[in-house]
Amino acid sequence: MKAFLDTNPGLRSRFSRVVEFPPYTPKELVRIFAHLARQAHYEVDERVLNLVGEHFEVTQQGNAREARKIFEAMLERQAERLAEVDDPTRDQLLWLLPADFPQDIDHNQEYLA
Repeated sequence: MKAFLDTNPGLRSRFSRVVEFPPYTPKELVRIFAHLARQAHYEVDERVLNLVGEHFEVTQQGNAREARKIFEAMLERQAERLAEVDDPTRDQLLWLLPADFPQDIDHNQEYLA
């Protein structure tokens, strides 16, 4: 938003207040990711939470949208993994595993664009 306001010198004067929100910490982003999984009735392997946390530690930035995109990418990878299973069990369908974590994850966040 700051960059947007800086694009035109007169634009900033049109807003009387600026509300700044501190960025989420990596731990908070992991909690957001876990919440999204629970909300969708998925179970998450502890190693997955570690991978998500490592991603946010390396990038030192992130937002809830990025946590959601990682979750959605994992759902796609899980579907691809289970497509090769003839008769997946309920547990297989509900658990997100480290194998589902995006291998092509770009710590510069380009894959999330």
